[in-house]
Amino acid sequence: MLKKIVTGVVALIVVGGSSAFAQNLLENGSFEGEAVLSQADKLVNKGFTLEFDSKYWAKGWVINNATKSASISLVAGNDVPDGKRYLNVKTAGQTHIYSQESIPGEEIYKISFMAKGEPFNDKAPAIAVHAFLYKKAGGAWAGKNNLLGTFKLENSWKEFSLDLPSVGDELVVKISFEFQGSCDLDNVKVEKTGGKAEEEKSASPVVSSPARQTTQNTARLVLPPTVYAVPGSEINIYFDNVVLTPNIKNYVFDVECKNGRHDQERWRFTPDDKDVGSFPLTIKVFDQSSKMLAEGITTVTVSPMNAGKGRDVSLMILGDSLTGASVYPGELYKLFKTGDNPNVKFIGCHSGAGKPPQDGIPSHEGRGGWTWSMYCSKWTENSAESPYLQKSPFLTLKDGKPVLDFKAYCDKYNGGKAPEYITIFLGINDIGNATDSTIAQSIDKMFENADSLIAEFRRVGPDMKIGLALIPPPAATQDAFGENYRCGLSRWQYRKNQHRLVERMLSKFYGKENEKLFIIPVYVNLDCANNYPQNEEPVNARNPKKMRRDLNGVHPAAEGYYQIADSFYFWLKNELNKK
Repeated sequence: MLKKIVTGVVALIVVGGSSAFAQNLLENGSFEGEAVLSQADKLVNKGFTLEFDSKYWAKGWVINNATKSASISLVAGNDVPDGKRYLNVKTAGQTHIYSQESIPGEEIYKISFMAKGEPFNDKAPAIAVHAFLYKKAGGAWAGKNNLLGTFKLENSWKEFSLDLPSVGDELVVKISFEFQGSCDLDNVKVEKTGGKAEEEKSASPVVSSPARQTTQNTARLVLPPTVYAVPGSEINIYFDNVVLTPNIKNYVFDVECKNGRHDQERWRFTPDDKDVGSFPLTIKVFDQSSKMLAEGITTVTVSPMNAGKGRDVSLMILGDSLTGASVYPGELYKLFKTGDNPNVKFIGCHSGAGKPPQDGIPSHEGRGGWTWSMYCSKWTENSAESPYLQKSPFLTLKDGKPVLDFKAYCDKYNGGKAPEYITIFLGINDIGNATDSTIAQSIDKMFENADSLIAEFRRVGPDMKIGLALIPPPAATQDAFGENYRCGLSRWQYRKNQHRLVERMLSKFYGKENEKLFIIPVYVNLDCANNYPQNEEPVNARNPKKMRRDLNGVHPAAEGYYQIADSFYFWLKNELNKK
């Protein structure tokens, strides 16, 4: 029986010295062995620059020609930490190489490597390590890759190491390195630790995000690969949203960034036109004894205000009650009506609460309480519910049975064409009632339905860009959950569920840009302390002194919805800037 795949890992950094592990399972981790690069012509035609004779490529390594082009060298000289040469990759990002050799999946391994780097094309040097998963029987790709950790590089050689979790005895692993900036890599080792596969522990301090971690990362720091922004609008990273703790005051944060401002509770930045481009941002987390618990790096990308100007664009917004409230869709509609923007057609079967589409109000597909599963399968007859809640808009009857048919939806609502963009803001109802013992199963089930729905969208719109929103944390206090659920659901349980979903969505969907799947980091930009509904009431029955209490656990106030609209707008402007 296939063991449950462990998608998270704590990445450790070790400075200096050599690895003390056992025998290296990679034949050519030092890039010394030579072989013909059979894919050389294909890579050159795609725009890669190969600074070596293709007859003397590094044996056992493959350059992924489905990723972005780069300049690749095999460097010899006195600066080689192991052997006679090392690998150099210069790229703006998303260039991979991976091992031809497969590592058995049933045990736990240790990966170590030497690396250094420097900026290139305004990109800070970093290496992300992935596990590419293949089926042991037949060798076919298993349909998923696990991000193990991302490492920020300096201009001197350092040794890094991290765990490669077991993925069960039915899979094998190929090790992949993804580069950003100018990166030097050498002395890659994969060695056994002796551990066996284990079931996923949802409450364990694991991280599956593009963040570099130190020590045991007890803060559960989770940063997205990219934070998007647009001149004239504020972007935030709220510290309480990117770590998992019942009390943020137990931690100290340090931000390294050339732009923006580091406040007590957040990093904030309102860019100008001159800030268009990308720059790195690092967050370090310390405990009260000044011990560093975690360190994460992300890239902030500022897109021009006129991105997509004058174009005709179609967009479908899909979600649950946060979308169904129609506040952030309405604000997004207003944002696109200002300045130098495209003409956006909002596609949907209703404009809020089941009302038919109408001019001046954005249509969407938001339904309160809905999940990924309901959009894949809900079909009820003669229900007391409102008609728009009885059936998924993406289902039609065939041979008397409801089946997914996005083509029929597009025929009805968009003249037979798939939208250019879809944003999906689901997950709250999929994991809301999970416990520590059931959260892994809840997310697994959600992913099964997500895969089915995305595959149907992709069947009809192969070039359509799909943005997957990472759901935000709840209101900052238990008061909101007491108001909504009495003693039925605690804020802390929901917060753990939400954080775990963010971790696993990053692990599952990070690096899928070539499949036109993108991550929208809604969760970093919402002020959970101030932008949820509040009410003023006496502190208790015997004291008329007034205090403010949170009123809603997961539904923001208007100001919070406006921040959510900003996050979608920033991502869409980034994509429009690529056209």
